[in-house]
Amino acid sequence: AVVSTQSTGGACHYLSPQVYSSLMWTLSRVSASYLMPNESEYSYIPQSLVLSFGEDSSLGRWLVGSFVEKVISGLVYYPGEQCISEDCVSLVQTFARNPRTSKLLM
Repeated sequence: AVVSTQSTGGACHYLSPQVYSSLMWTLSRVSASYLMPNESEYSYIPQSLVLSFGEDSSLGRWLVGSFVEKVISGLVYYPGEQCISEDCVSLVQTFARNPRTSKLLM
């Protein structure tokens, strides 16, 4: 919530490049594991995870959109920071590899 408020409110540039890069790295790893998971890839997945972040959840769809906004903000506010660009691309690639999140990128 704090990051969302900062980046959409124009205060994103107050974060250091290292902090923003770490944020993108973390979002990429968390998204790959927990956001709209493929239930067939797991022997057990908590129903609460599927209900909260699964393909049919409004929160999951909202998070994808919010994370894409963070990517755009990172590319706009830190155009010369290669590590941020790479981490932003990594997050988009994470979404592109997942068939459930990739259709939300269109």
